[in-house]
Amino acid sequence: KDKDLGRALAILEEAEKARPGTPWVLDALFRVQALAGKWEAARDSLKQLERKKLADTSQIKHWRAVVDVEASRERAAADDGRTALDLAKEAYKAHPDFAPAAIQYADMESRYGRVGRADSAVRDVWSKAPHPDLVPVYEQVTAIYDPKKQFNKFKTLAGTNPGHPESRIMLAREAVRFGDYEEAKAQLQPLVATDADARVCRLMADIELASGGDRAVARDWMARAAIAAPDPVWVCRESGAVATRWSAISPAGAFDSMDWRRPNYVPPAE
Repeated sequence: KDKDLGRALAILEEAEKARPGTPWVLDALFRVQALAGKWEAARDSLKQLERKKLADTSQIKHWRAVVDVEASRERAAADDGRTALDLAKEAYKAHPDFAPAAIQYADMESRYGRVGRADSAVRDVWSKAPHPDLVPVYEQVTAIYDPKKQFNKFKTLAGTNPGHPESRIMLAREAVRFGDYEEAKAQLQPLVATDADARVCRLMADIELASGGDRAVARDWMARAAIAAPDPVWVCRESGAVATRWSAISPAGAFDSMDWRRPNYVPPAE
């Protein structure tokens, strides 16, 4: 409670030595190791939790993905690309529908020039659970192609989950990037016809401006964006704190508490 994670870890390690394998001690040790960013130690504790069947299989797989994504990021930041790739692969294998795991894995594969594997990972998760955070890494994966081929790759990606709002928004953004404004508008029309959220309204304003359209119409779209439903973001389920990038530790300091949803409010800084 005093945020002295070093001392907390020392006490838990003593408790584990005193009575090895005590379920609540192992669980607390794992969580505090994660909060302290001790990802390798957290991986070891998680293996013990799994071996002693102290959590259900789906929870173990999810935690493995969460920890391995962070461990992979840490190794990548330390220029240990090979270990970072191996950890990212483990995260993706443990929970392939978890967007942060697919993103980290695709990013690491693309860094090594293995765009086919990265492409496949993004397409697989998009077909089940489209997520806008996948788009930047897919732009990175497809950057080797000419613009027309890139746009076609995004159309193929959208085709794995046609009609999904994220597929339409993704295609509209890419259409703007490649100058196909009519296609961008066509993709957004079904969303505009229902109840466009803030990002759709902003995108419609972008289309008007980029295509040389009516600036007054663009201003109207921006005004509508100000009162529309807020963009989905990563929200801490324990505190309500928001973040634009997923992390195993929320801005409020909670472990594995970030959900992708619309917030109740958006701080001005975000």
